[in-house]
Amino acid sequence: MKSSKRRIFIAAALLLVALCGALLGACVRQTSSEWVADLIEEYYYLPVTVTDADSLTPEELVQKYLDKYSLYYTAEEYIELVYSDAGNSVDYGMTFSYVDGKLVIPTCVGNSPAWNEGLRPGDVITGAIIDGEYVAIDGDDAYEKFYDASQNGGLTSLSTESGVTAQVKVTSAYKQSYVFFATNEAGWSFVFDGITSEKREEDAISLLPGGTAYLRLSEFNGDAALQFRLAVKKINELGCDSVILDLRMNGGGNADITAKIAGCFEKAAGKTLLTAKGKAVDAAYVCESASKEETLPASTNVYVLADCGTASASEALIGALISHEVIDFQDVFISKIDSSLASGSTKNGTTYGKGCMQSIIPNERTGEALRLTTALIYWPNGKCVNDAPLSTSDGCVNIDMPFFTNSSSEGLEQLLQILSERDDLVLAA
Repeated sequence: MKSSKRRIFIAAALLLVALCGALLGACVRQTSSEWVADLIEEYYYLPVTVTDADSLTPEELVQKYLDKYSLYYTAEEYIELVYSDAGNSVDYGMTFSYVDGKLVIPTCVGNSPAWNEGLRPGDVITGAIIDGEYVAIDGDDAYEKFYDASQNGGLTSLSTESGVTAQVKVTSAYKQSYVFFATNEAGWSFVFDGITSEKREEDAISLLPGGTAYLRLSEFNGDAALQFRLAVKKINELGCDSVILDLRMNGGGNADITAKIAGCFEKAAGKTLLTAKGKAVDAAYVCESASKEETLPASTNVYVLADCGTASASEALIGALISHEVIDFQDVFISKIDSSLASGSTKNGTTYGKGCMQSIIPNERTGEALRLTTALIYWPNGKCVNDAPLSTSDGCVNIDMPFFTNSSSEGLEQLLQILSERDDLVLAA
């Protein structure tokens, strides 16, 4: 449910767009479809000639001429996008998936009501209060009841296999925590304003050896760069010399934010993050150096967790870390189990393979916007992963670690065992 404050914000913004459109409309008579067609011909990374702008809607033009990453936004949808990309949300903050007879939480947004109620990625929902009655989630019929209640407001609380009972609340806006980090003693996420970290001993990952930090990054938007730098500062204060960077299900985000995060690695700081090349784009992004306190020293051992949801900016970050010798391909561990919500058993063993960049161009007259692919992305070493995902053929390592298990899963134990056999880490007795 959306808050009234947010409705007022959107309504006011739309009114401003309407007023601007009325003033400019007298001078500019271009239709939305004509505007979209012009942008496609000028900025799309492949040569395209649009011949039917007068007979197709903007959505139809996008579907016909552009790739699957491109999208048309109405004025209201674009305002919603800007609001969300700034790190703001008004939802409960979790997703759920019915996999192999279990109702699993694959994602849970840090600092969301769901997170603050104690829910975590990988939790299994065993029961719920639906329309005032307890329902055990023990089969297809129970799942259908749960799903329907989640859509119509009949769901008031849920319980998990780990013993958590969480209230499903109507929420106000909150700032997302894109970063979660933990040692074997405690875990930290960002709360309140999105830049204040909260320590919780119950979020510790007991499997981790001393001196090793687990660092999960969910996407490259909002305050992700600031949160990442604050997390690195704390990790340095704790004296950790090894970091497991979890980029599973991280589908990417903003290139400028990625540059700030990449700059937290000493060997990459100040060097090229990526180059973007297209019909109208030829640009290089540089890893933006952080302060010494917010930079992982060159001596830090870094390992990356990935899966088939690791895409775009995540793959670009991996590319920069490999190109600048922060990590090697053998330090990238990719889940062999597809993390798609449709199936928990599909074998994959690669990252997503998205090496292209999208630009979002707003129409100042109408408030609508077009997202279209404007360039291919190249790593500093020249590699492009577009439709060529990372895999064992590159030297990456496969492990059995689906995303919808929590950080202390058997998959993490498998990773630590591999590192122990390499003599990279010493496991506790």
